[in-house]
Amino acid sequence: MEYTPIFEDLIRKIYSKLYEQKSIDKTNINRSLHKMIERVANARELLVKGIINEEDYLSVKTDCENRIDILGTQLNDVYKLDVQQKQSLKKLTKCFLKSALIFLGTDNSIELKVASLFLNKDFVYSNADFTSHLKDEVRIVYVSQYSNTKENFEEAEVIKNISKEQQEIISNIIEIELIKGNKISTQNATKVLSFLLKLAEICISIKIKIG
Repeated sequence: MEYTPIFEDLIRKIYSKLYEQKSIDKTNINRSLHKMIERVANARELLVKGIINEEDYLSVKTDCENRIDILGTQLNDVYKLDVQQKQSLKKLTKCFLKSALIFLGTDNSIELKVASLFLNKDFVYSNADFTSHLKDEVRIVYVSQYSNTKENFEEAEVIKNISKEQQEIISNIIEIELIKGNKISTQNATKVLSFLLKLAEICISIKIKIG
């Protein structure tokens, strides 16, 4: 699907914020590890030169070994976190491609939140074409051909209160639709971004059970 890369990028950004406080910088850990190794090597050299005795050397060596064990555990946790995020990304992308998977193992409040994200407020189930009940931004993402005669193409190019990064994503969304043969307004492209962001947040916030 054309929007998968954007969705995955949003997932990565959300994860980055969620784990910002918990994540340990690999470079700093490796730097600390090298310092501990150098400290032991320097102590060994001082021992050989007779500047310190064996007891002092063993004290330094034991202290460094303990610190290295701690740093090694921290580094291992960082790598585990990376693996978990990559695995989660695959699962979350699967939910994006097959949104029904979001409902697995979720409670009613989540189901209502997802339904309100996808469906128009005046939704009443009928045997008519179900896609007509989807919000414009949802149809843009999931339906190949989208047309809305009420589109306003005379709006300002730049929407207020959005970042430069968001503006770039909005431009990307408009370009994706042009490639698909659809022309959408900046306003609807902004709605698409909002939909993808909210969907990503929901997917991350729930415990998704996928086989």
